Amino acid sequence: MEPKLVTVCTYTTAVQAEVVKLALEAEGVTAFVDDAIMVTSSWLAGGALGGVKVQVAEVDVPAAMALLASHESLTNPSGDRPADDGVQRCLSCGATMPGEATTCPACGWSFLDGAKPEDAEVKADDDPVA
Repeated sequence: MEPKLVTVCTYTTAVQAEVVKLALEAEGVTAFVDDAIMVTSSWLAGGALGGVKVQVAEVDVPAAMALLASHESLTNPSGDRPADDGVQRCLSCGATMPGEATTCPACGWSFLDGAKPEDAEVKADDDPVA
């Protein structure tokens, strides 16, 4: 008997769902992507189908949900951030970074050479659109 599959998250594109699937599988949770072909071939049908679904076996739901909760970038693929609450957060995992820290205590991500994102400037030569 095959295990019952449970949808743990949905996305508007197959690419977003595949990224989450790969992240889950990297942590040992077998995952499946459903409705990717239908939504990709007929994006108007995506809303009616409920988007592209990432599914796991019912027994793996707690592990999958814990992983999704610990990685904001998986559940917030657009990169939108909540309103600024005055707390410095890691740009990689979203964890709170103490004071003027430049390295995240949770994931080890670091600002390059201690520079902060607001200090970075985009040069005209670096802009691929220009």
